[in-house]
Amino acid sequence: MKFDPLIERELRGCPLPWSLEARKRHLLLRIGGRAVTILSTSRHAERGHAAKNVRAVIRRTIREHQA
Repeated sequence: MKFDPLIERELRGCPLPWSLEARKRHLLLRIGGRAVTILSTSRHAERGHAAKNVRAVIRRTIREHQA
C-alpha cells in the first residue's frame, strides 16, 4: 500500500509499535496497541491536508504515550 511520503516518514520514525489493520474500505492505524486513525485505501485520499492531519495524530499519540 502506498501512502503519502509524510505519513510514511512519520511511521518509519515512530518509536512505538504500529500496525495497519485492513477493514472493508479503510485501514485502521494502531499505535502502541491503540486505534488512532483510519486511512482510506483510495489513491488520492491521503494527499494534502488529510495527510497533515494523519501526521499530527501520529505525533500527538507519541507525545501522549511518552508523557
